[in-house]
Amino acid sequence: MLSRIVYRFWLQSVIILFLSACASGPVVETQSSNDLDMSSYPSFAFFSPLSTDQNGYSSILTQTLKSTMRSALEAKGYVYQEKNPSMFVNFTTTSKQKTSVDTEPAMMPVFPLRAGLYGAWGGYGDVDVEQYEDGTLLVDLIDAKKNQMIWQGSAHAIVKEDPDANTKNLERAITRMVEKLPAS
Repeated sequence: MLSRIVYRFWLQSVIILFLSACASGPVVETQSSNDLDMSSYPSFAFFSPLSTDQNGYSSILTQTLKSTMRSALEAKGYVYQEKNPSMFVNFTTTSKQKTSVDTEPAMMPVFPLRAGLYGAWGGYGDVDVEQYEDGTLLVDLIDAKKNQMIWQGSAHAIVKEDPDANTKNLERAITRMVEKLPAS
């Protein structure tokens, strides 16, 4: 009896671990021109004003994005330089309300000839409707001299009700984007 309980606990733990690994956070993509040479861009600063600061002041979101991006770029070998940087960093965020509809088909009898024994149709299918907010983060790297975008990273994730979870998703997204960026 005790071994059965231990086995169930172990099985549930493995399933939870597997499902949490599947929900590993934002989906990240990057794009740049094929001939991009990042060694031409050893230094960076933040664009002014950033797209995430529309009201004339630095939002909490912007502060989080800037500190995370600065740490990630410096770890990659880029140098923060406010005066005469070789590239600027800009952020854009958007969110959209979306609806997800999942249906389960009605159960059909396994053996149609035995419908009398097992009942006719298994019933009508279930319909689950869920509304959620889909968030997008864009990170643009801009050539400071040409004022032209050289690289863009994007991340998509479901916006959570918990602000700490959203902050962690933003940090993960920026880290994954910068991992795909060549070193300076």
